[in-house]
Amino acid sequence: MATATAQKTRPTARLRARTRSNRVSSERLKTLRLREITFIPCQSFRLRHPATVPEWTESPHLKAVELGEVTPKVPKLSGFPAHLMRMCETPILEVADERLFFRRMNYLKFRAHNLRDKLKSTATSAEIGDVEAAIAAAERIRNYIIQANTRLVISIAKKFSDATNDFDEMLSQGITSLMNSVEKFDFDRGFRFSTYATTVIQRDLYRLVVKNRNQRTRFNTGAEEVFAGCAGDQAEENRAARNATQTYGRLTEMIERLDPREMRIIRSRFGFDTEGGRKETYTSLGKELGISKERVRQLAERALAKLRKAAPEFGLAARFDY
Repeated sequence: MATATAQKTRPTARLRARTRSNRVSSERLKTLRLREITFIPCQSFRLRHPATVPEWTESPHLKAVELGEVTPKVPKLSGFPAHLMRMCETPILEVADERLFFRRMNYLKFRAHNLRDKLKSTATSAEIGDVEAAIAAAERIRNYIIQANTRLVISIAKKFSDATNDFDEMLSQGITSLMNSVEKFDFDRGFRFSTYATTVIQRDLYRLVVKNRNQRTRFNTGAEEVFAGCAGDQAEENRAARNATQTYGRLTEMIERLDPREMRIIRSRFGFDTEGGRKETYTSLGKELGISKERVRQLAERALAKLRKAAPEFGLAARFDY
């Protein structure tokens, strides 16, 4: 009698377990189908077999990041608070690695997108797991790229922060802009991510500064007029700061019209992307871009001519000397 009861119970237990597993798989599949998977397409993706991972043979560093086996080391940075020091733990990517990281991240998203499109309502847990694993690996690479470029955001946020624009607010917006830049960067165009990200971050921070200024003006009570006679110098300083911010924003918009190489050269020659406004030489730029010093000078002259022509449109004097 006991044996007969056990025989009736076992199939029921297996059936319940199978039903529970199917329900979990169904929920995972539903969540997966609702998830947006965006990537920067590349022709080579369609020519590559999903199982191949050539980037791993080119960069063990990339393999470790994708598998979640990287332990960042705290750099020795002077003058940084503890919380900013932790944000700068991840070392900056080398030029050779940067392209591999972006290509691999987008390839994994491409693969996840294609695998998900092939899933049927009867998809197995293993098939769903393949898609989830590709997405998770892409996110680990994405997070590493963001962490490796956090120092860039900090340096730009410091330039935009002042008495009326809090550094933490600038940093928060800068990180958001950096995250968007990682998603939209076209790694196949041949220029550095930092060049693209710097332009996007500066543009967004400039817009935030303008927004904050407009909000202060909107909610202004007029009380400062009582002290206008005593605060003439301060008002003049504020006016000069506002003018400088506006001019910087207009220059940034003008420079965005240049092609990537010209943009990189102009920003470096005028000290936009360096600490303390240090100007890079033609020689160093030539080595970075893989062209001669003379070619860099020619591209700089061509870019300056474009800026002079566009200056009146932005209300700026058509003079750019360096």
